[in-house]
Amino acid sequence: MNSSPWVACVLGLGLVAGDARAEFDGSVPLACMAAQAHDCLPDAEQCRPFNPAADKPAVFEIDFGANVVRSPFRAAPLQVLQVANNGEAIVLQGMDLQFAWSALIKRATGAFTISVADREGAYVAFGKCSEAKKG
Repeated sequence: MNSSPWVACVLGLGLVAGDARAEFDGSVPLACMAAQAHDCLPDAEQCRPFNPAADKPAVFEIDFGANVVRSPFRAAPLQVLQVANNGEAIVLQGMDLQFAWSALIKRATGAFTISVADREGAYVAFGKCSEAKKG
């Protein structure tokens, strides 16, 4: 996979350390930063580590009210098409003409996993979300 707008999506649902919230429930916007990410290709025996550009922090904003994820790697927001909120996690899903993505945020900890798949392969990212700072 080439590191194009799909990276934005992968890390786009990335993660930021620590939050004082007792539980993540989708009631407030989140800031997320990827702690680690992997680029996976169908003809490779294992996934390679993915490192985003140093000048673009992998902090993404999840706005549950607007059903969008904003990414520093993509001009247009990623539209959230489905949300499932159960006792364990919040699951977000979306798609574009070129790719599909899915993200899971653990309600108790804010730990986050996102996967993005396109015709060439997939990205998988892991991290932690925190409440977005207002302003």
